[in-house]
Amino acid sequence: MDGRVCVETSPAQFSADGKLQIQMDGEELSAQETALYDRQIRVWGVDDQKRLSKTHVLANGLNGTAEFCKNIILAGVGSLTIMDDHIVTEDALSANFLIPPASVKDEGSSLAELCCDSLKEFNPMFVFQLKEVKDKTNEYFQIHSDKGSEHESKRTSH
Repeated sequence: MDGRVCVETSPAQFSADGKLQIQMDGEELSAQETALYDRQIRVWGVDDQKRLSKTHVLANGLNGTAEFCKNIILAGVGSLTIMDDHIVTEDALSANFLIPPASVKDEGSSLAELCCDSLKEFNPMFVFQLKEVKDKTNEYFQIHSDKGSEHESKRTSH
């Protein structure tokens, strides 16, 4: 289980007239599914939702960050990479509500694996994949720091 990563990507896109169009595997989803991000758009507007949907977030470790991961998934962040190859233990349950208690008995399962299963329930339009960290280059991790810096500089200039 050396270095597993949970990668999550959002299928949300916006049309030229600013309407949210959520695509999955090339098919447009129903109006009910498109309405998923309606509350966020009403709070911070279409432009900020567009920026959020292009943001890449890296969560390195899941002890104490589970709530953060849940919230950004619900908000419609572009992608979330969760790096945590720690094996699930009883102690991890107290710091992470995403771990189903019965899964502590799943020998060999990483926190990233088990948390992905729970995160799917919060936003079913996200696609989850497990990938090995050891094969990633510095450029892979630079995506997260560049986008975060770019987003932060835009937000502070308002």
